[in-house]
Amino acid sequence: MNLLLTAISLVLAYLIVARKNIYALFIAMFMMSPAIIVTRIPFAIEFKRWITICLILYYIGAHIINRQRFTSYPLKKSLSLMFIGSVILIIFDTRFGLISRLLYPFLDAIDIYIVIFFSFFYAKDFKLDKLYKPAAIITVLTVGYGIFNYITGSNPIYFLIESAYGNNYSDGQTFERINVKSFCRYTFDFGLNCIFLTLYFLYLLLTFKRKWTTYILFLLSLVGVFICGSRTIIITAATAIIILIITTLNLSKSLKIFFTLAFAVLCMYVCLPPVQSMIDTTWTSIFTQSSEIEGSSVSMRQAQLAESLIIWARKPFLGNGFKYIFLELDLKSGNYSTGMFGYESIIYQILIERGILGVILYITFFVSVIFYFIRNKTYRYSSLGLSILFAFIVSAIGTGPLDSWTNTMILLGFIISNIEQQKKYGRINNNRQLQYKRTVA
Repeated sequence: MNLLLTAISLVLAYLIVARKNIYALFIAMFMMSPAIIVTRIPFAIEFKRWITICLILYYIGAHIINRQRFTSYPLKKSLSLMFIGSVILIIFDTRFGLISRLLYPFLDAIDIYIVIFFSFFYAKDFKLDKLYKPAAIITVLTVGYGIFNYITGSNPIYFLIESAYGNNYSDGQTFERINVKSFCRYTFDFGLNCIFLTLYFLYLLLTFKRKWTTYILFLLSLVGVFICGSRTIIITAATAIIILIITTLNLSKSLKIFFTLAFAVLCMYVCLPPVQSMIDTTWTSIFTQSSEIEGSSVSMRQAQLAESLIIWARKPFLGNGFKYIFLELDLKSGNYSTGMFGYESIIYQILIERGILGVILYITFFVSVIFYFIRNKTYRYSSLGLSILFAFIVSAIGTGPLDSWTNTMILLGFIISNIEQQKKYGRINNNRQLQYKRTVA
């Protein structure tokens, strides 16, 4: 099984790097489990890291041929600050030897933020309209398999992959509920992927592509959001959809869409008992722990925050170091600190591992991307990029980023690249109508 998965990984890598095949990239992003370890030489390369390496290899090849320049990326300052911050943090981390200290800043960049830069160049001269078919296929396959998980209560592909690598990730049985992950390692990542697809199809419906298939794909991706059974994901979806509607349409149209969606949800609540049960359970479990909906109650969040602040206070400015939670707090073995069940928010993780400096760096990074989309709000897909970013932030605050960094950064890189292409060719969006600026020689 390991050899088969490695062979598939190599084939996808060839298609992504040598053929620039978007279908292969989407399969890698949405259908290949991050639990897959492509190689352990010179260090363990899980599949999400493998995707970034593929994009790096493509950039190297394109740079040799076409002289792709780092300076053409519009958010290079925030990326540079993130890397410099990683170097500073590892310099003062005395737990690792020289080789690890040299390696960790690069691994940190590969695992978290640098993929937005390489996906930006990968998507050059590529129109986002062409993502429709691969997104449609991925939606049918991933949500379809998720529905199979939900109905049967089993996930044979997940079990085979985890067994092949000797992993023992919890399948959520402690909550006595069905844990719908589809092809992902965590149910939250499946839910967030479905949110990304939902936002993409909704954006098309709000702008220019009103095919009947788009309506079906939008509803199908929305089904994936609900069957994952996470109130964090449901709240994230609602937040991101509202942001997308408000930033895509004018206020009057936004209100019409909002009330239409509210009416639709109300009808589903009244007529469909499963939906009624889901909404009731989500509402009542926000302040109390629930066995039906995955996630932590407010009281558990308060316990996590208190524990995090105690650990953060040991080294408040630079934090306790890379992978401190995983390596030093027994999360590697599945054990947790007293009164805790994991550090489920990116806020807790940054505070503990990177301190005040890390908080400043991450805020700077996210704010730079947010303001980029706001500054370029007249260009197509800018509102989609903004809603995707907020979906990731809300989800990461609610339950941690988990395996969602790579997919989020790739999609944002694609959208930023498309906006820069529109600037280059003078293409503007003005409330569904595409106009062309006349350039003055």
